[in-house]
Amino acid sequence: MIFNIRVSLSKFTDRDFEFIKYLDPIIIPAVIELKCRWAIAGRYNRITDGFRTLAEQWKLYLIGRPGLKGGTAGAPVTWVSGLLSWHTHGLAFDVAPLIRISVLGYRLDYGLLSRMAPAAQELGFDWGYKLWGTDAPHFHYSGYLTIEEVIEGQKPKKPIFTPCEKPRALIRGVNRMLAHHGMLQYALPFPS
Repeated sequence: MIFNIRVSLSKFTDRDFEFIKYLDPIIIPAVIELKCRWAIAGRYNRITDGFRTLAEQWKLYLIGRPGLKGGTAGAPVTWVSGLLSWHTHGLAFDVAPLIRISVLGYRLDYGLLSRMAPAAQELGFDWGYKLWGTDAPHFHYSGYLTIEEVIEGQKPKKPIFTPCEKPRALIRGVNRMLAHHGMLQYALPFPS
């Protein structure tokens, strides 16, 4: 397979790894694999959220709910509070799909998510839009458990997948970012 290395490497940012590193360790390899697959497919995106504390989730829940103590006006940004969010268990992340419009410019295009979701679903991630008809930027890994089972303490099984072929430059770049963030235990292997 021939890869466009420059395009592949431009799909990762330091901030993506800041979000990835706080996810549940069982899904981190699958999230890294997904970001690689999206990069190879030419899909610009940024991870915009990942693990949330209960306080962070509650703060988001209050947006658009002026009737609740501490609530504010505006459109709601989440429909669930507390432990009912996959984010509070480190099993969810949100992405912003981008279209490159110039050397330094991008624009948000949520329409791209329908082309990005199949790769996520192949790795076992559930897509918010397919589940609920809303929350298109949301992906989570349930491992076939319900959120109630996760709240009760059950852990999803580790995602099982066959890694895609990756260009050596992409592997080097991802591994450098992983090292920078103290995540070398998730380093991608080089092909022999």
